[in-house]
Formats: sequence, C-alpha cells, structure tokens
Amino acid sequence: MSSGRQDSRSKLGTNYLARDDEVPQIRSLLVEPMSRVQEIDTEIAELYKAIDALLSEQATLRSYIWAHRTLIAPIQRIPPEILSEIFVACLPKERNCVMSSVEAPMLLGRVCSSWRTLSLSIPRLWCRLHIVEPELNSASTQFVRKQKYAQWAEAAKDWLERSGQSPLSISLTGDDEDRHATDVTTPSSATAAILQVLIPFAYRWQNISVRASLTALECLSSISEQDVPMLTRLHIQRAPSPGSAQWPALQFLSGPHIAHFSLSGEHGNIPSLPVRWSQLRSLSIGSHGRSVTNEAAVKVLSLCPRLEACELTISNRMRHPFTGTVLELPHLRSLTLHDRGFYSLYNADGLFSRVSLPGLLHLVVLGYYDLKINGADLLLATSPCLQSLEMNTDMFNKQTLIEILNALPPTIQRIKLAGGDGLEEPECTMDDDVLAKLTPSTCPSLQELHITDCDSISDQALLEFIVAMRSADSPTLRLVEVHFIRPKQVDIHEQIQFLSDAGLRIEINYEDYELPGASPWKGLPDEYTAETAELASRMRWTSAGRSHE
Repeated sequence: MSSGRQDSRSKLGTNYLARDDEVPQIRSLLVEPMSRVQEIDTEIAELYKAIDALLSEQATLRSYIWAHRTLIAPIQRIPPEILSEIFVACLPKERNCVMSSVEAPMLLGRVCSSWRTLSLSIPRLWCRLHIVEPELNSASTQFVRKQKYAQWAEAAKDWLERSGQSPLSISLTGDDEDRHATDVTTPSSATAAILQVLIPFAYRWQNISVRASLTALECLSSISEQDVPMLTRLHIQRAPSPGSAQWPALQFLSGPHIAHFSLSGEHGNIPSLPVRWSQLRSLSIGSHGRSVTNEAAVKVLSLCPRLEACELTISNRMRHPFTGTVLELPHLRSLTLHDRGFYSLYNADGLFSRVSLPGLLHLVVLGYYDLKINGADLLLATSPCLQSLEMNTDMFNKQTLIEILNALPPTIQRIKLAGGDGLEEPECTMDDDVLAKLTPSTCPSLQELHITDCDSISDQALLEFIVAMRSADSPTLRLVEVHFIRPKQVDIHEQIQFLSDAGLRIEINYEDYELPGASPWKGLPDEYTAETAELASRMRWTSAGRSHE
C-alpha cells in the first residue's frame, strides 16, 4: 500500500492515465480520506448551526441596544427649535428649492416620521419654490396633458400652503406657446395652470421670476397693484411663441414696493409699462436674443433716478442727433451693456454720449465685432471711480483699445479682456503693444488681470508685465489669469516661480494644436507632404499649459 501510494503521488498533476489494473488500488487509497471528509462535513454543519444561533442572538441584542440608544441619541435630544434652524440651513443658498425627493426640504421628510412632521410644520422651508414645466410626449392626448398639468399645479399648491404667512420667492420656467391647445377657456399648459395656482398667494409674493408665453401671462392680468404689497423683485421673460401677440395689461407691475425689475422679450413700448420707475434700484432689459432700442434705453434711464445696478441689451444707434442735456445717474454703481448693433453705444449719438456716471464702480461691455468703433473718451470720461472693467476687445480696433486703457482711472482694480479667436477679423486687437499700456503708473491699484481667448500676446510680453507690476514700490497685483488660444512659445515658469512663492496667483493656460489625420492608428494621410512635415517639426510641444499657484 505504501509503495502504491508513493507511485501514485509521483504521477499526481501529470498527464498520466491509470492502467485498468491500477484502478482498484487507487480507489482503495481514497476510502480513508473520503471517510474523514464526511466526518469534517458533519462537524462543520454543527458549527454552522452554532454560528447561526449566535448570529440570531447577536441580531436580537443589537436591535435591543439600538432601540435603547435611539432614546438617548444626541440628534433625538436636539430641541425642535434648533433642529428647525438646521433644516433651514440645508436649503440651497443661491436658488429656489425644487420639488425633488433628493433635496431639502422634501428629503428631510423622508428620514423618519418625526422629521416629516417637523419639516411640514416649518413655514420657512416652503417659502421658496422653483417650478419647471414638465416635459410630455408630443403624442400625448389633450386629456393626458391636462391631467399631468393639474397634478403639477396641485403639488405646487400643497407646497405653498405649508409656507404659512411667510414672504414667497417663486421662479417658474414655462415652455413655449402650446401648439396643442384646443380649449381656450381652460389652461392649456402647465405654465398657465400653475400661474392660476399662484395668483391666490399674490399678497405674499416677494421675489417672482416667470418665463412664460404671452397666452400664459394673460392669467396675471387679474392681479392689481394692491394685490402685491410685498413684491420687491420681479423678472418677466416672454418665452418664444409664434405670431405677434400683444403683451397683456399687467397692472401689478406698478406694485408699491418693486425695487428690482427685469424684462426679457420683445415689447413695443417699454417706457409705457406701468412700472414705478422712480423707485427702482436695479433694472435689466433685454437678453436671450432680445434687445431695447437706444432711444428707449435713454428714456427708461431718465425715469430711474435712484438706479444702482443696470443691465441693458441695445441693438440700434440713435435715429436723431443728440442735442439735449446729458443724463446724470449719480447712484449707478454697476452697469452691464450688451451691444447688439454697430455703433449702438459709442458713436456721437450713442448711449455713452447721453449719460454721466460719476459713481460707477463696475462696467461690463460686451458685443459684436466692429473694428470701426471709436469714442474711448465717451466710454470712461464720466466714471472717475471705476474699479472693474470687463469687455470684448475685438469690438474695437487696436488704437481705440489703447485709448481706452490709457483713459482708465487710477482706481481700477480688476480688468477682464475677452478676445476673439483670431479668425473672425483680419486684425487681432490684443497684442504686446496693448498689454504694455498696463503699467504700475497707469494702473497703480490693479489687483486682478484676466485675459481670455488671446493669441497675439507673447509669453515674453506677459512675463515683462508681471515682473513690472510686482516690482512697483507698492505692488497690488495678486492674480493674473490668461488663456491663450495658441501653443506655448516660451516657458516662463522658472522666471515667475519666485513670484508665485511670494503669494502672486498666476494661471496660464494654452490650447494645443493637433494635426488632423496624423494618427498612428490611421496612418498618415495621402496629402502628408514635406510642407506638412515641416509644420509638424515646428509644432513640438508636450503640454497644454501649466498652472502656477
């Protein structure tokens, strides 16, 4: 047996095939191990039974312990007043709440029954709401659509009823004009249905933003200025819709306390709106492809002597030469202008020739390319306290841009210049000569410089600007952020590293180029000539830039 066992072991793990006379001998070798395996299986089964019993006892004890620990858990001992403040702190800070079970306040009510009861009893959790019109299949029947709309409207009503008597902040984003409407006597869209739900709460409206079609906005015609005693912020955006329907008469626009007003969408005569212009502190007109005429903008501004912040989208030049007095807005601190037409702002009859802004601190000027725009003196002459300037550089030719930078007041602290892609215009405005105008003597208070979409400023010129600004007697520069739409030309990392270590934040990014078709998986294109190879040899860069903190 021993000899047979040794012989079998020498053949284990090989491709040896046992002979017929060896089979009984091999089987005899397995009798004892197989018997022992059965004994072990029995012992394991007994141990499993013992483990199952212990696990069951453990689960019972854990449940007992957990139930008693819950009675003394710190979260359970927090007074409802403090827990209420924690709940309120869970709400989003920068926007209204949404009707979603994965976000406060609805999420708080899904933790336990006591939290649900408490959350439903806190009006401040339910005084802010954002509603988006539900998307439905275009093949849905009118009955199915209205049923869905009614469900959303009922959910919004339930939400707002929990807000008690708290002031309400509501934003509603509706869809375009409903082309499936057949019954004009009832709401044909979720927007109209929800607006009708909101009307009974108008006496508590404080901050309202509505994007809706003119048909849906018609629902608000029944609200008067007496119905909105708490309304301070109002934003109305007309959703794109077919036809040329007229704006409904919205009398609540003359609410007694509306101080912030925003209007987007075509309107024939904005100054005629029943808004108490003289009490406005912020105003926004235009955007989303809509604009206001230059004349209407001047007319509206003349009605707003207390204005502190303003955003306008302007699309045309003055129809008549300017012969009147300059309009002074002494309280205006922030002005954003979107120029959607050539010469809308800067020509002799444009907006900047009509207004004086002695207290302006922040100016943003964005618009289409027009290398013929001039009038830098009109741009900054009335703003001696300006602290920040943002603009599209390709709105101006190079000489005009230099004049603008030369006219900057010494109070300027932040400059953001956005260039083009270098393909739209034959001349690129932002280059080394323009950057050289920003010096410690011309901008002694400059703290931040942001340049985006630039391809004509060299790395060396940027290095010289940074070193010069930081070498001033009292350096103020603390952030330089540049985005190049070209590859790196010179690595200036080592030269500016000591400035980064000294606290100056520098972020420089480059865009890499890729030769089309030059892929090792695809092979070289047939048109890969010697000229292309030479171009590739001159375009050897390995990274898209480096950020220096």
